[in-house]
Amino acid sequence: MKSTGAVSKVLAVLCLLQVVTAWRKFNDLRIKTAAYGLKNSDAYFEIPTTSCSPLFRDFVKVEPEADFPFPMDFYCHQNDPRVCFMYDKKGNVAGVQLSFLKEDVSNVKKEHYDYESNINYVKTNFFNKPAYSSRVYFTNPEKLTNAGRGNTDETAEGLWAYLEGKLVEIQRKEPTGPKMGDFDRQGCYPAMGQHYFYKYNKDSDCSKLYALFPLYEQGGLVGFGMGVLGSGFKNHLRDWYEKPNHEVGKFVVTNPPPCDHIARTYGFTTVHVYLVDKPWDITCP
Repeated sequence: MKSTGAVSKVLAVLCLLQVVTAWRKFNDLRIKTAAYGLKNSDAYFEIPTTSCSPLFRDFVKVEPEADFPFPMDFYCHQNDPRVCFMYDKKGNVAGVQLSFLKEDVSNVKKEHYDYESNINYVKTNFFNKPAYSSRVYFTNPEKLTNAGRGNTDETAEGLWAYLEGKLVEIQRKEPTGPKMGDFDRQGCYPAMGQHYFYKYNKDSDCSKLYALFPLYEQGGLVGFGMGVLGSGFKNHLRDWYEKPNHEVGKFVVTNPPPCDHIARTYGFTTVHVYLVDKPWDITCP
């Protein structure tokens, strides 16, 4: 009986290892999907994961708000605050900031969606362009020191975000049920992944949504994204934003909030961020 028990334990460990090794390694950093009908050359923009990368020369350092508490430096394309990146003091990428300019959402009525009072957005002013920004960290920011990230074997140690003022770590293993904490399982789409939207379901209050969504493939985390109300976003050096169409959208959001009338009025804009290579090959079950 003891030997049988020992064998069972070994098999359990092997099964666990198989699940873990099935997860894709975080070995890249790319922005934007081509799943809405774009050419791959107009999406999947490669981002430098260290300050030593030749790609880093396209970015300039920008000072965050005076009370930003973490030992990170921000870099963006010159005069373009729409998508910026955080690096630790050793030059390793440590997070992403996705921004939506206030001038681009000024037509959205507060009774439909109140950007200003949503505490999940950080109000930024990079290049003197006021914006509502979302930050996702690749390391626990509250444990980061000037010595840099503790583990740099992968692009990210994981994903962390402040939600309702609380630091939340997004789990790497995909859940099996319809919920992942406050995240609601939605749809999967090729070259995107399996979406889980933050507090996004048929009972959600449309005026208070914060559409942050982790992305999974084959049971493991592969990236994340953000969706916002509005479609008039202007772009400078690069078109970072995606314009979802209805045909794809109905597969991505299978349990939508009752916001169709608002989305039709203002449009909807998204950005996908990938931590794995060849995100265009992401598949669905």
